[in-house]
Amino acid sequence: DALNLFPDADWQKDLKGHGTWQQAQFFELAHPDIEADGKNRSHHVVIFVFSHSQAEADFNQASSELFPHLIPLFHCRNKVLVVHEFRELIKRTLKQYAGDIQQLIQTLDHHIDRPRLDLRQLQKDLAEALSISQQYETQLSFLKEYQTTLETNLTNYQSWLHVMEETDRQRNLTSNLTVFHNFKSEAETYKRQLLADADAMKVGLSSLETYIKTVTN
Repeated sequence: DALNLFPDADWQKDLKGHGTWQQAQFFELAHPDIEADGKNRSHHVVIFVFSHSQAEADFNQASSELFPHLIPLFHCRNKVLVVHEFRELIKRTLKQYAGDIQQLIQTLDHHIDRPRLDLRQLQKDLAEALSISQQYETQLSFLKEYQTTLETNLTNYQSWLHVMEETDRQRNLTSNLTVFHNFKSEAETYKRQLLADADAMKVGLSSLETYIKTVTN
């Protein structure tokens, strides 16, 4: 806590684990952003501790390897987290649209029950439905785009881990990057959630298309 790494840091909660790479021991801390508002306030810290007995040449070699490997690795990690947060925002938006769609369908039932149709109101409702349809499809396309972004960055993340392990192997060093590998499981969960949301939200678009066909016919 004395390091004041980030706001509300809690070593017991935020410590993900530890490992070894380039003859150094490291500790990973992650403080997730619990509010999906697009600001991505998650915090991620990795602390490397080198032995005081390590030769200066080995230390210099290891230090020179850190940023070229860790920056692209964590860039991919952050991309995955950003996609997950924006998925939550899109899901929230689509749920709001779903409520609007349901309201339009209920209004249509009232129109049908009336002895005389209010064509002017139907035209207004139809215009609103078409507007919602366009925005709904746009949001769904974002979900599909995010799926590709997540998959690409997860693949790149795994590739960089392999590169890091190979770097130690070529120097006959033993690495332990298990704690970094654990993020893959988290990312796979995000991927499943994204796919499930995309499938679930297509139902709302189908209902809207049925409404538009009913009114136009």
